[in-house]
Amino acid sequence: MAEHPGTWVTLAAATTSEDHLEQIRNMPAFATDVSTPQEDFFSITVYLPMPDGCKNATYQLRRNKENGKYIFKSGDTTVIVESVKVKGNFVITTISVVDADNKSKTTMLHSKEVTQDPEIKQKFEDECKSLGYRKDQIVFLKPYGDTTVIVESVKVKGNFVITTISVVDADNKSKTTMLHSKEVTQDPEIKQKFEDECKSLGYRKDQIVFLKPYGKIVGRWYPVANIFIEKQFPAYTLSASGNGGLLYSFKYLQ
Repeated sequence: MAEHPGTWVTLAAATTSEDHLEQIRNMPAFATDVSTPQEDFFSITVYLPMPDGCKNATYQLRRNKENGKYIFKSGDTTVIVESVKVKGNFVITTISVVDADNKSKTTMLHSKEVTQDPEIKQKFEDECKSLGYRKDQIVFLKPYGDTTVIVESVKVKGNFVITTISVVDADNKSKTTMLHSKEVTQDPEIKQKFEDECKSLGYRKDQIVFLKPYGKIVGRWYPVANIFIEKQFPAYTLSASGNGGLLYSFKYLQ
């Protein structure tokens, strides 16, 4: 993946190792940062969601001068990148893992976003079968928890910010766009800008709601909320409170 730097999400994996297979079956999808190659090496940082937070580990892979493959060594274990195949917006990588007692093979599916695209899942299965994996050795990783929230865009409009997020779970994908300000205001100009932005994103007029200032929740109208974001690289902790009470919080937004 050295030729494709940036952040990737690992969505699926197949392995010939029974020990690794048991671990993979219980793993959620995870993010990997791939650095820009420097001379004959590059590094990857893997972020694994855990119940107590996001754990990360960094590995440096060097190019073998004899065969051109990238290799990572740790103690008695050697990891070799056997192949990298680009399938549109997806990448499929195959590695071999060699230690003193065993040699196993693992193939992974990476994407720039969390998705349940059935076409790419089928392509991954076909690739794995061509590499000799059994069907029960192929695992599609679950989103972190049951729901994944992705920040799609953040646009600054003067003293206002418009953010768009997508929410993906096992059954649905939805989109939400929000208008944020440093103060409570009913400025008609910024309200119009927000409406225009929402319409450009495909929202219907009845899907756009301007929230009331703090007060009692009535029907579909909700009070304005204070949102606090704390950076804890590579994650963010976000909480929202309305009228002094905690409404919701998200931890480990990556």
